[in-house]
Amino acid sequence: AGTGPVALSPDGSLIAIEDPEGSVRVYEVDSGQELPGAVGSGGQITGLAFSQDSNQLAVLKCGKVIPVEGGAPDCEYTEVALLDSRSGETIEQILLDSPGFRQTVAVQPEGPFVAVGDEDGFVSLYDTSQQTWTSMATQLPAGITSLAFSQDGSTLASGNNDKSLQLWDVSAKQPIAQAMFGAPDVIT
Repeated sequence: AGTGPVALSPDGSLIAIEDPEGSVRVYEVDSGQELPGAVGSGGQITGLAFSQDSNQLAVLKCGKVIPVEGGAPDCEYTEVALLDSRSGETIEQILLDSPGFRQTVAVQPEGPFVAVGDEDGFVSLYDTSQQTWTSMATQLPAGITSLAFSQDGSTLASGNNDKSLQLWDVSAKQPIAQAMFGAPDVIT
């Protein structure tokens, strides 16, 4: 580990990191104090994201990494744990419905969705109120490397392996216009 994800809470009070043993640890920024409830990985942690109110932390992990000769690793199963940011208690454990390697997660502000991007160019939305998965209507030609919701939660941005940025209309589950190219490197 050591090169894993990191997340800063929107209010700037908490930081979550993957430690060298593959667990998630949450610290208060001002005091540097570690909060209780470090989360053991049991796999590879690939994404971290706080909710807008900083009360929840989404932890994306590959439960079983499958090495692929000459290529990027695959994942037998992926799950998202929604945790209470301060206590570390699990609020919900979400198993993704298909195999594949996913490396980014985002939590919709004031909304029910947790977004996950995958290496095949799909963005999936988990509705925490309905406990159901839906996918955005379009597959991108490159893998999704980063996700971020707009402040009002109506738009989702995805950074992609082909150095592009795509904006998505969350309610329509459709891309907004064409992808924007020109980044000097993969958008992470």
